[in-house]
Amino acid sequence: MDLPATADAVRGGFTIDTHTVAADKLDHEVIGTVRGNWGFDSFEGPAFHLESGHPATWNIASADESALIVGRENTLHFKSDAAACVDNVTLKNELGKPIKVNWSSPAANELEVKVGLKEESPGKVEVAACGDLASAVGRGYRWALPDGVVLLSPAAPSFGRFRDYRDRGEAFARAMRACTA
Repeated sequence: MDLPATADAVRGGFTIDTHTVAADKLDHEVIGTVRGNWGFDSFEGPAFHLESGHPATWNIASADESALIVGRENTLHFKSDAAACVDNVTLKNELGKPIKVNWSSPAANELEVKVGLKEESPGKVEVAACGDLASAVGRGYRWALPDGVVLLSPAAPSFGRFRDYRDRGEAFARAMRACTA
């Protein structure tokens, strides 16, 4: 399958428009090759790895399932085929107060999230990985009821899912209308 690539230094090199590709048509890892013309000469190469930013399954390491303990820093390990597409990790307590987290990607397809609970009181903490904008909006809407506020900032994970900012905005509006219907 041939997909057009556009040079984009802001996004880290090349961006590939995949909005016409169904998620089930891409494996979790695809090897791509740049082909094109330089002046009148054609070229092929280099080859590189692509990761799908389409919705993915997230799993928490079994050793971490009971790891959130108030009064200390905790570390959670998440595995997914789309870990390279993550640009932000946010955690809030049941009152909506942000909890400090530091995160990194120590290995391909893995996130390591350090959760600082030294200053926190016991209570509910919910960790959610949403596979698409509609599910993130729905979860945020339900979480914010009756009068809370949720900030969604999709950034890099949305690249390739929408044609442009208008398409993303229309998808957000549809998701909000579905919540309030």
